[in-house]
Amino acid sequence: MGEGTGYKFLPSEDKEYNYLTAEDKEILDTVIRKFGRASKNRIVKIMHLEDAYTETASNDIIQFKYTQTLSLS
Repeated sequence: MGEGTGYKFLPSEDKEYNYLTAEDKEILDTVIRKFGRASKNRIVKIMHLEDAYTETASNDIIQFKYTQTLSLS
């Protein structure tokens, strides 16, 4: 598996995210619960099992319809 650019985000206690809706925050909380402590390799492995990955040609834009079958749902 090739290496890419990685990012690490640290929480900020005094940061407010007023532009995020309650639904946005709920989605982020779900993603963090599922993947918060997962390694990059684990996340990539899980992503490659998703219909969005297996049904989309390399370098094509993933269709929105695949959000309905994400394992996060």
